[in-house]
Amino acid sequence: MLDPRLYAEFTKLYAQPVYDLLSRLPKEFKPSTIIDLGCRSGDTTKHLAVTFTKAKIIGIDSSNQMIEQAKVRFPKLTFQCAKLEDFNSKADLIFSSAALHWVGHSEELIGKLIAGLNPGGTLLVQTPLNFETKAHILLRQLISENPSWYKHLHDSVIFTSFRAPEDYYNIFQRRDLSAQVWSTTYYQQFPHTEAIFEWLKSAIICEFREKLPIAEIEQIFDKFIPLLKFAYPPHKTGKIIVPLTRLFYLVQKI
Repeated sequence: MLDPRLYAEFTKLYAQPVYDLLSRLPKEFKPSTIIDLGCRSGDTTKHLAVTFTKAKIIGIDSSNQMIEQAKVRFPKLTFQCAKLEDFNSKADLIFSSAALHWVGHSEELIGKLIAGLNPGGTLLVQTPLNFETKAHILLRQLISENPSWYKHLHDSVIFTSFRAPEDYYNIFQRRDLSAQVWSTTYYQQFPHTEAIFEWLKSAIICEFREKLPIAEIEQIFDKFIPLLKFAYPPHKTGKIIVPLTRLFYLVQKI
């Protein structure tokens, strides 16, 4: 789960994969009903509403705080708070950007989403593929070196959330579905190491708070920041370039 305050600082970073994902939809595809699964504070739902002006759109997120922000920011749109893993709805387009990995991205959940498509509908998903980035590797190593930290965090998103692209092909093949699966690496510029840390912190801090006292989390972060500085030296421009890979898939239900 993302921290709403920190997430707001990085909305532009999350936006480009959304545009790239939607660009894969055929121009003739005109959904009447759309579900934005994991809508956060409503930016993707708003973009979907602008793109498909005649569609009925619902943004869903498991965070009450995010949903309340979305309702304030976009009062003309519809939002509801619900657990993503409890999905049980129908739509022409089910859209999800950087959300499903928070609930394990299981084959069972993907099956629910496919079952929720109306005939001719499309499942359109983007998820991080950052398991082997230097930042994630260093954080896992740091946590693994401390038995207490690892005991509480071994099942957290940084250890468990990422599937390989071929896993998705296998899931769709077992269901005899036609699917496109691809990845894109975005080279994001950060002004300094602390900005990289704040970006990563925005993604993990809420889950960490559920598992560890804040004092221990701060101990992890105090050790982690120097490792980041060593792993990501500045470019000659002074900025730090970080490759961020995203996995995409598009599934059509005949």
